[in-house]
Amino acid sequence: MATFAARIKNGSKIQTVEVHATSAEDARLQAQRQGHVMSVKRRWSLSTAATLGRGDRAMLFQRLAAMIGSRVGTGEALRLLHDTFRGRISRVAGQLRQRIENGDSLVGAMEAVGPAAFPESTLAIIRTGSQAGNMAAALKEAVRFEQENEAIKKESAKGLMPTLGGFAAGVMTLLGTTLYVVPEMEASPMVQQMGAGQLPWVTLTSNILTWVAAISTFFVVLALVLTKVMRPIIPAAVDRLIIRIPFFKDVVLARKNYIAFYGLAILLRSGLRVEEALRLSRDSAERGQTKNDFAAALQAVRDGRPWPNAMTSLHPTDQAALGTSQDRSQVADSVEAIATQYRDIYRIRVEQLMPTAQLGAALFLTASGVVLFGAVILPLLQMTEAAMGGM
Repeated sequence: MATFAARIKNGSKIQTVEVHATSAEDARLQAQRQGHVMSVKRRWSLSTAATLGRGDRAMLFQRLAAMIGSRVGTGEALRLLHDTFRGRISRVAGQLRQRIENGDSLVGAMEAVGPAAFPESTLAIIRTGSQAGNMAAALKEAVRFEQENEAIKKESAKGLMPTLGGFAAGVMTLLGTTLYVVPEMEASPMVQQMGAGQLPWVTLTSNILTWVAAISTFFVVLALVLTKVMRPIIPAAVDRLIIRIPFFKDVVLARKNYIAFYGLAILLRSGLRVEEALRLSRDSAERGQTKNDFAAALQAVRDGRPWPNAMTSLHPTDQAALGTSQDRSQVADSVEAIATQYRDIYRIRVEQLMPTAQLGAALFLTASGVVLFGAVILPLLQMTEAAMGGM
C-alpha cells in the first residue's frame, strides 16, 4: 500500500491530508469523502511500507481485542494505538483507522493494507471468526493460531530449506560430473594418447546415477508444477490428484486443512448453528477440494443427510468421529481435534522429509565424488604411471 498526499477543498479551506491506498484512483476515492479533491500525489518513502512482524502483529491484535471487548469503538481503539505506539504498529493502526473512517470494515481494512502486514492465513481466521459476530474473540484466536503456526515452523521446518538446498546441490554436482566431466575426460586427446581409457565401472555407474538424478529432479519439478502452477488454476482437480499420493498429500494439503477446520471450530464454539458455520467456512476457505467439501456438507445439512459423509476428503475415522457427536459442543470438539490432527500430521511429515532429503543429498554428493575419482583421478594416475614407465 502506497502513501498519497491529497489536497482537499472544503468551502474556502484547503488542506493536505495523507491517504494510504493501493493506487492513485483509490486514494482519490477515499479523499473525496472529505471534500473536493484538487490533486493527488504519491509520496515516496521507505518508512511508509505497511509491514508487521509476527510479534508486532500479536501486540496489535491483543491490544485491539482488549479494547473492542471492552466496548471501545474500533475507530477509537485504532486511534489510541496510533497515538500511543511508535513505528510499524502506529503506522498500520493509522492506515486501518483511515480505511474504517472511509467506510470499510476492520477485515476489509486489513485486506486493503495487504499481506505484508496481515498474512492471508491469519486474515482467514479473523474473517471467519468475525462472521460469528465477535471480533475480539476472532483477534485472540488469530494470535493463538499464529503462535501455534510458528511453533510448527520452528519444530518441523528447522533446517528444511538448507536440506533441500543440499539436495539440489547434490543433484547438480552429480549431473555436472556425469554429463560434463566424464564425457570431457573420455574425449580428451591427452587421455587417449596416453592410453588411459575410461574404466567400465565408471561409465556404468555414471549412466545409472545420471538416470537416478534425472528421475529425482523430474519428480521434484512435477511437484512444484502441481503446487505452484496448476493448483492456482484448477485447485479442486489438483487437490483430488494430490489426495491420491501418499505422504505428498500431507505435506501439501495438511496445513491448509488445519486452517480451514480451525476456523470451523471457532464458528461452532461461538454458538452458530452447524449449517451457518459450514456456510461461512465454505465462503472463507481457500479454493480447492476442502472448499468443495464444505459446500457438499452444507448441501447435505439442508437435505437432512449426515453432513460428515459428504466431505469426501476426510478420512473415514474422522467422518465417524463427527457423525457420532451429539451436540454442537461435541461437534466443535471433534472439528478442533481434526484440525489439530492435520497440524500434527504436517509437522510429522516435514520432520520425516528432512532426513530423507539429507540422505539423498549425501548420497548424490558421495556418488559424484566416486564418479569424479574414477573419471579424473584414475586416468591421471594411469597417465603418470605410463609416463614414468616410458622414462
